[in-house]
Amino acid sequence: MLLQELDIRTSEDSLSINDLRELYFNGEKLSNEQQLALTNFDKFRLLQLEKVKDEPEFHQVYFKIQAMANLADFRDFLDFNSLI
Repeated sequence: MLLQELDIRTSEDSLSINDLRELYFNGEKLSNEQQLALTNFDKFRLLQLEKVKDEPEFHQVYFKIQAMANLADFRDFLDFNSLI
């Protein structure tokens, strides 16, 4: 998934990556699927940020990744190959 093609789908019953992080830090047990989504998101985030060549671009990419973590359903991150 290229950041230029940012397509965030969300609904009232969606759980975002940041929702999962909050559950985890509050001591909740995450499912294997939820843990996989967190791992894939972190890999995706690092890959995207490592591609950045200058500071203005870094801020733009970082902002988009933050939006994804806050708004996209965690299920969007289950298939790592679809992210890259």
